[in-house]
Amino acid sequence: MTHLRDLIPYTAVRCASILGSCRKRSGKPIFVVSMPRSGSSWVGSLLGLGANIQYLREPFTRTYVTQHPNESLVEFDISAPPDVYLDVKRRIQAGSAAFRPSVLGDLSQWPPYSRGPARMVVKEVNPYACGWFLQEYEPVMIFLTRHPADIALSFRERGWWNFNGDQLQYWKEFGQRVASCWRAAIEQAEDYDHFLHVRYEDLCLDTEGALETIYGFCGREMNQVVRSSVQELSSATGNDADDPYNIHRNSRSQVDKWRSTLTDEEAAALRAGFISVQLPDAFCYQFDRQYTAPNDSAQASNGIA
Repeated sequence: MTHLRDLIPYTAVRCASILGSCRKRSGKPIFVVSMPRSGSSWVGSLLGLGANIQYLREPFTRTYVTQHPNESLVEFDISAPPDVYLDVKRRIQAGSAAFRPSVLGDLSQWPPYSRGPARMVVKEVNPYACGWFLQEYEPVMIFLTRHPADIALSFRERGWWNFNGDQLQYWKEFGQRVASCWRAAIEQAEDYDHFLHVRYEDLCLDTEGALETIYGFCGREMNQVVRSSVQELSSATGNDADDPYNIHRNSRSQVDKWRSTLTDEEAAALRAGFISVQLPDAFCYQFDRQYTAPNDSAQASNGIA
């Protein structure tokens, strides 16, 4: 009975969309894009707050992986996107709520619970698709990066670490994979004015300051509700190891966890793969275990460009 009661709000939203009830769009859509495990859920949830917002969590990726399990990072020519991406685009254009409940975010942002113009916020985890997103939506693009070693560590902790054969070779290939998808996004966004690169580490070290920059870039102001949510989501006493989509975290504890966990051989192999792909300086990371990330607000904001 409890399960059925929980489905009532979702069913109402689906019925409203089928009957043609949808919210008009307001302003440029905002896309938050990153590799998985790079903070996009955290940032997307904060940008997705508000009655005048309609937040979608990975509508393209989560729909795609239902048909292609474990293939979230899909590379494609922007002139020939996967059929799933085109189908999702049609649903979004029609204001349809025909998505998994986890995609819709806050159901109160959807008819019949909310009406009036709303700005769309989309969180996605396929940097290879950035060019297509820019072409189809002309959004404000927030592009998040995180130290490749911490991404790799998070993948391994969650059982997403699948390899056969030489483990060090897999570390090398993972580093190359991270850099390659970043470079694809960078090249696709070249000369695009509404593209903001944000380092996850800067968000952790100065969460409110970094979000002030992001909100300002999107032409929005952080109200008190958002500021309270920032404090709540950034000061958890536990860690986020049990739930891969948990957005509560002790933000400072998330920086450079790899330095005390990875072996020298693993870090060296990952670095070799990562530096094999040429990237602009702003997207390069230190692999020196003795390096300490800046920890004051003035320095932390320097990584946002």
